[in-house]
Amino acid sequence: MSMPTGKQTVVGGALLGVFLVLIVAHAVVGGHVGRIWHALWGESERAAARPAPEWETPDLPAGEAEGSATPTTIPYVPLHPAEGSGMPMPQGASKTPAEAYEVLWGLEVRVDSAAPPYERAHFGSGWQQRDGCDMRNRILNRDLHVTQHRTGTRGCVVERGYLVIEPFTGASHREFERGAPAERNLDIEHVVSLHDAWFSGAYRWSRDERVAFSNDPLVLIAVDPGQNRARGPRTIDEWLPPNREFHCHFVARSTEIKHVWDLSVTAGERDAKAEVLRGC
Repeated sequence: MSMPTGKQTVVGGALLGVFLVLIVAHAVVGGHVGRIWHALWGESERAAARPAPEWETPDLPAGEAEGSATPTTIPYVPLHPAEGSGMPMPQGASKTPAEAYEVLWGLEVRVDSAAPPYERAHFGSGWQQRDGCDMRNRILNRDLHVTQHRTGTRGCVVERGYLVIEPFTGASHREFERGAPAERNLDIEHVVSLHDAWFSGAYRWSRDERVAFSNDPLVLIAVDPGQNRARGPRTIDEWLPPNREFHCHFVARSTEIKHVWDLSVTAGERDAKAEVLRGC
């Protein structure tokens, strides 16, 4: 058997070196491509952790589309909740006041937020849709006793109905009529406001995560427009609903939302929540 010449050894070594460089380059580039793909198309950990079927964005009936955002995974809200539910209790809202009190002490307490200025656009525009029904109408279907749906919308678009108890004011049989003035209309409010969520940590999230939060049924509730505007972006240490009977539920739900979405509280907010929950 003939031994390889020096020239053959050099050539072979060069070819082996090129081969190794190609392997390393493939691994590095592949890693970057994988990260880019995940950033552009991958589901966020918070959104993916929530049980939900795949979302679709078919068109709503003419005139009912209230904006759209990039589809993501958001918990499914049944169109027709059980009758006689009283205060709204969406799918996923499971913390009792006692449980919320325990969870409260595990939340991060922030001294100051490094967030840039808040803009509503950070959380997308409009409502997510599933099977032709947007989230606003799904929340209305969940929270109201619906007396009339728009014909041809497959039980989606609510024309008329009423809240058994309006949660912020405590008013009974609070009527809703689509397109009516505020006194016969309802807002879909975020229990943890988007403004609060932004400074509590949402400024670090991806856009998909913020859109998911904005459309999360756990976060949403149908309320009186006047009280919604009176509240504004204020947190629980600055504002509570006039309806004292709703305080325990409201504070427990707010605490659960902050726990689920890994959002922080201020010391003042934590102490105000603790005071309410201890009295429940």
